[in-house]
Amino acid sequence: MDLIIILIIVLAWVCIGNVILFVFRWHLNHTKPEIDRIKFIGCVAVIEAVKGADKNFHDHVISLINQSHDCFKVIFCLSDINDPAFQSLVDIFQPGTEIPYNDGYNISKKDLEKLKLGSPGLQSVDIVIAGTAKTCSQKIFNQICAYGLLAPEDRIIAWVDADISLGATWLDNLINPLYGKTSAASTGYRCLVPSCHDWSSAIVSVINASILTLSGDPWRNSFWGGSMAMTRQVFDKFNIPQYVKKCFSDDESVAALLKKNKIPIYFSFAVLPMGKIKYTFRAMFNFGQRQYICARFYYKFHIFIAGILLSGFTLVFFVLAAKLFFQPTGFNILIFTLLISAMVIRGMIRFGFIRYMLKMPGYNLKCLFLETLGTPLIHFVHLGICISALMKHEIEWAGITYKIKGPFNVKIV
Repeated sequence: MDLIIILIIVLAWVCIGNVILFVFRWHLNHTKPEIDRIKFIGCVAVIEAVKGADKNFHDHVISLINQSHDCFKVIFCLSDINDPAFQSLVDIFQPGTEIPYNDGYNISKKDLEKLKLGSPGLQSVDIVIAGTAKTCSQKIFNQICAYGLLAPEDRIIAWVDADISLGATWLDNLINPLYGKTSAASTGYRCLVPSCHDWSSAIVSVINASILTLSGDPWRNSFWGGSMAMTRQVFDKFNIPQYVKKCFSDDESVAALLKKNKIPIYFSFAVLPMGKIKYTFRAMFNFGQRQYICARFYYKFHIFIAGILLSGFTLVFFVLAAKLFFQPTGFNILIFTLLISAMVIRGMIRFGFIRYMLKMPGYNLKCLFLETLGTPLIHFVHLGICISALMKHEIEWAGITYKIKGPFNVKIV
């Protein structure tokens, strides 16, 4: 047991180095001068599967169509016209006078110029009505319908979620790692911050931050569906629409496929959009379980590593606390101090990075406590979410309940 304790403490200090390395790489990316990019011949197709529209949806759409990239098109895909997002899109693009096709609408560049919408690089906007999914998640079903609108000149496919804030260079930053490459993919990751001062949202934000700083090198990156992209060569080679047509996860499933075939997934340190959240404890567990159910069926390595690390840290903390209580020797005090110091230092670095360097003041003092002295609680809750996901086959996502029996066996309840 002593050897295990020492290994865990060493690993805790290694984690500090990992966070420092992540912050350093972000800083290099953030401060380096603009490089001469290889001129990419072709268009970027940006696909957004939408369900529902919150108060920020209008601003999100406007920011999406005003990207600084020199050639891109946007495809919005929804399940039906009764979705509140559909009316929001109609209000923005006024497509009622356009020619409908496949129960959707196309707004050409000429029409966009008349409406004075979008940046000069925006070529077109499509709104696709997909219908109801039966053998996959609704998000994937919407995306599959959008894939039917891809044209030969679309050389990069990108995906975005509707609940994140986008800067004008979001698309440029996302696809920048793909310049000069024919067989590659890229991704970013969200920074979740509480929209109020509840503990459940703070817990989700801190757990999310711990996953964020694990990213960086292609061998350990996975996809985040809110901001991901791949070259058309990869998309066509693996016939992504066919591969995902019976899947639940739109990101972990494809990431596992690419990793299996040694296709690199590059991380863009410039794509760290903020997502504001407000979770009840029940919603917190549902959100976490959904993430680990995806890992369980599509990328078991993630859930294995999470289980080992979380259980190891949690066990060692409580064992050391018990030893310190019953046997307050100098050695036990030293070991416990080293563990607490590692947690506090790592937490303060990550808190400072998100709150001050990324300029996200919503990452509040509750998050600081959980990042430092509250780390054992975070690990315990995180471990509970991970273990509970191993026992579940049903999960609710965006108001729809799914029964998942296997990677390619999904039913809507």
